[in-house]
Amino acid sequence: MPTPKKKNRRLPLPGFFFWRPKSCCASLRQWHSGHPAELARNGVLKFTALAPAAGCAGYVAELRDAKVIGDVRLVATAADVVLGDLQFLHSAENPTQHWVLEQVRFRLPQSLAGPALLLAASSGDNYYHWLFDSLPRLHLWELAGGSLNEIKHFLLKRDALPFQSQTLDILGIPAARRHYCAKRGILKLDHLFVPSMPGPAMTPPPWICQFLRKKFLPAAAAAPARKIFISRRFTQGRKIINEAEILPQLARHGYETVFPENLPFRAQVELFASAKKIIALHGAGLANLVFAAPAASVLELCSPVHANALYKIISENCGLHHDQLQLAAAKASEKDRRLANLVVDPEIFRRKLEQFD
Repeated sequence: MPTPKKKNRRLPLPGFFFWRPKSCCASLRQWHSGHPAELARNGVLKFTALAPAAGCAGYVAELRDAKVIGDVRLVATAADVVLGDLQFLHSAENPTQHWVLEQVRFRLPQSLAGPALLLAASSGDNYYHWLFDSLPRLHLWELAGGSLNEIKHFLLKRDALPFQSQTLDILGIPAARRHYCAKRGILKLDHLFVPSMPGPAMTPPPWICQFLRKKFLPAAAAAPARKIFISRRFTQGRKIINEAEILPQLARHGYETVFPENLPFRAQVELFASAKKIIALHGAGLANLVFAAPAASVLELCSPVHANALYKIISENCGLHHDQLQLAAAKASEKDRRLANLVVDPEIFRRKLEQFD
C-alpha cells in the first residue's frame, strides 16, 4: 500500500512572525533638531526636550502606533524604523550599524490599547540598571508634565523580580498597570510615551542619585554607625575564592558580613544608610551606595579584568569617601571575563584594612 502523501501546511508569510527593522534612526534628537518633518512622518506626536539638571539633557517623546520589540529590546515606529538611542542600542557607537538590527527572530504580535510608558531599560533585570537606567525615567516623565495616573500600562521586562516589584510598590504604581513584555513578542501600542535614557551608560549624573535618595531614603535616620562587608559568596560569579581568609580580620575590626541579595529592597536601603564603613567587591549590589550617608567611607575591591569607575562616580555624587584595592584573578578562567573569580592577598588586605579603618 502506498504511503499517503502529507498535506503541505501553508506557513505564514515570513514578515508576519519574523520581524526585521526597515531602518534605524540614530536618535530621536536627530529628527527633532535636523529633520523635524521626520517626527510627524513616523508618528511622533510630540517631542519634549528636557534639562533635568545643569549640563544634562533628556526628552520624552509621544508616539502613535509604536512597537516595542521583544523583552523591551528595541523601540520602533509604525513603519518599523528603530529608534537608536534607546534600550539595547543605548550608547552604541553607531546604532544604525549595530548587529542587533540584522537579527530575524520569531515574534508573535500583541496589541495593547491605552497610554503606555516605556519604563524598563533593556538590562533592567540587573539591580544597578534598574535603579539607575529604568526608574529615573519616571522623573523625566514628570518633568515633561506627565502624571503617573494617566498611564494605563508601565512596560517592563518579562520577569517580575522582587526588587522591581518592591520599588514599584513604594512608588505607588499598581500591579494591575505593570505590563511584562514577552521575549518572542512584538507589542503594538496605539499610544506610547518614551522617556530618553537618563544619562550616559555607567556614568550616572548627580540628579539620578538625588532622585533615588528622595524617593527611597527614610525621612529620618539615625547617625550611621555600622561597619559592613558585602559578600558575593552565593552569587554566580566574581567571588573571592579565599574569602574565608579575610573574614577573621574583618571581624576583629568590627565588620559584619552581609548578603544584600537576601534582603528586601527597603532593608537594603536601610542597611547602607546605617553604615559608616562599607567594604565590597565590585558588583551591582554596590548600587546601594546611593543610599549611604554623606561622608561614609567605601573600600571597593576591584577585579583586574572587569573594572570601571562607576561606583567612584556614585560615591562622588553622594559625598562619600571612596578607596579601592585591586585583587588578583583566580587561575580558573570564566567564559564571561566580567564574572571571573578573584583571590585576595591576606597580608595586603590586612594593611589596607588598617589604613582604611
